[in-house]
Amino acid sequence: MQREITYTNPFRISFNLYPYEVVDYKKSAEKILKEFRRKYEHKIKKALMWAGLDFVRMEWYSPKYYNFEGDSIDLVVRVADRELLRKHLQENSARIQNALDKNKSYDGYIALTVKSVEMELARLESEEYRPDTIVVRDVLTHIPFEEFKIQDYLVY
Repeated sequence: MQREITYTNPFRISFNLYPYEVVDYKKSAEKILKEFRRKYEHKIKKALMWAGLDFVRMEWYSPKYYNFEGDSIDLVVRVADRELLRKHLQENSARIQNALDKNKSYDGYIALTVKSVEMELARLESEEYRPDTIVVRDVLTHIPFEEFKIQDYLVY
C-alpha cells in the first residue's frame, strides 16, 4: 500500500478566517469545506486519476496561532500509477518547468521544490517518492478554483 501524502492548500485559495472578527470560525470552516467538496471533489478525483494519483481525502487545517500561517484545505493523495505520472510529467514538462523556474530560490528564499522536471522524473523511481507540490498543482491546473469565494460561506 502506498503511503498517504498531504499537500497544504494546493488550490491556491486563501481560506484564512482570521481577518473576519465576527464569524463563527468552526461553523464557517465546516461550511466552507462542505461546499468546496461539493463543488470540486469529483473534478479533483478525476484530474488526479488521469495523472496516476489517488484521491484520499480533503481536510480542514486551522493553525493554533495565526501569526505564522493561516487556515487551509489540505489534499491527501497516494501515488497509484507511476507510469501515468511519468506521462503527465513528460507531456506537461514545459508548463511544469516554467512553474518550477518561477519558484527558484533567490535573496534568501529557500524553495522547497525540485529544480527541474528531469530531477522529478529521476526521483519518481525512489521508494519514498513524493510528488513535488508544483507537480500536484499542475495536475489541478485546469480546475477553476479561483471561482470559489470563502466569503460566500461565512457563518456569522
